[in-house]
Amino acid sequence: MPPPAWPAASLWHAHEMLLGFAGAAMAGFLVTRARPRQILLLAGFWLLARLAFWIPSAAAPLLLLPFPAMLAALVAPPFFRSSKKPANSAFGIIPVALFLLETLFVLAVLEAGPSLLRSTIWSLVHLVSALLTLMGGRLLRAATAGLVYRGGGRFTAGIDLPRETATLVLFLVAILATLLAIPTVAGLALLTAGLLTALRLARWFVPVVRKVAEVRALHLGYGWLALGLLLLGLALAGAGFAAADVVHAVTIGGLGTLAFTVVARTTVQRAGLGFAAAAPVARWAPLLSLAAVARLAAPLFPEAAPAALRLSAILWSAAFLLLTAFLLAHRQPMLRADRNRSPGRRS
Repeated sequence: MPPPAWPAASLWHAHEMLLGFAGAAMAGFLVTRARPRQILLLAGFWLLARLAFWIPSAAAPLLLLPFPAMLAALVAPPFFRSSKKPANSAFGIIPVALFLLETLFVLAVLEAGPSLLRSTIWSLVHLVSALLTLMGGRLLRAATAGLVYRGGGRFTAGIDLPRETATLVLFLVAILATLLAIPTVAGLALLTAGLLTALRLARWFVPVVRKVAEVRALHLGYGWLALGLLLLGLALAGAGFAAADVVHAVTIGGLGTLAFTVVARTTVQRAGLGFAAAAPVARWAPLLSLAAVARLAAPLFPEAAPAALRLSAILWSAAFLLLTAFLLAHRQPMLRADRNRSPGRRS
């Protein structure tokens, strides 16, 4: 199907992966205490934003705002009230920043500001990367620790809040530098954040991870995120290749693999099953790594680029079709588990 009339096709694609795909994943993970009506309204706003691009009206861009606004309203206040450590407040800051950047995107569309559109999209890439680094890191560390403890061992590598706080600050610097059109500063900030992310991954890796599919997939996604940040930082710092050519290491490899695995793990948890029940679908997570490799190869081999793009799309779609089948297979167990929970409990 053809892309919508506004904005440019590449910007629409990037926006929908960041606000549509990543935005939905963010809402699914961070909105933990909301009533069913609120969830339905949030989902309605999300769907309205996806349809807004095909509405032939000059005011249509305004329909993009209710979803991030409600997401920030649901997520930020509880985190700000309950966060005793500065690093935990990041999970309140990020939804607010998402709303502010989406507002900038809408203003740029309404005012026909192409440079602001591009810088806003890149800022959204950095913001989503920040969430993946912080949230994904905590999930990965907890999953690895649980795996070691179940095997009778000890896991001494902690969350490392100072390094986590430093990483968040680096991402905020990258966002500000991008909006101010200082790509070298943004690149150096991302390069440093990538190094810190790689060091955290190295601290949390233990050999037993290789044998457990659902934990191995988390490590794989976090590895792609670290690699993508390093490549993106080098590109923005002037290493001689385009940032647009390497950003898919972060988005397909990092975002895609982590979202895929977290959804699978959350599904079995909601169904009252052990995390090991996610292994059958988690074994297919490497399809997303292959999709990332194919997409990264496209600009390197111009003659084979159309085939590489099609292969990447097929692999991505195959992975998420498998995940969809997994979700449908666990729908009834999830519903039964919900009915067995205490009456009136928020979900």
